[in-house]
Amino acid sequence: MSSVACSAANLYLEMLPGSEGVGPKIEAQLMRVISARPASFIPRTRHLLEDGSPRFTNRLALEASPYLQQHAHNPVNWYP
Repeated sequence: MSSVACSAANLYLEMLPGSEGVGPKIEAQLMRVISARPASFIPRTRHLLEDGSPRFTNRLALEASPYLQQHAHNPVNWYP
């Protein structure tokens, strides 16, 4: 797992505004999805950490739609 993936996944619960947590199942799914991204992945957000990893990650990272995935790093506590 890359440091960018770890950084993004670890910050999800702490920093996503309005989030009280997603539970261990969703957290594990997010960790898998984020860690599977190629090193060349560039998040579509202006909310970045110093290392270039996204500050926020929401449940849209788990969606199949590229349109929804592009919003996976917006500071929104999205859920179905």
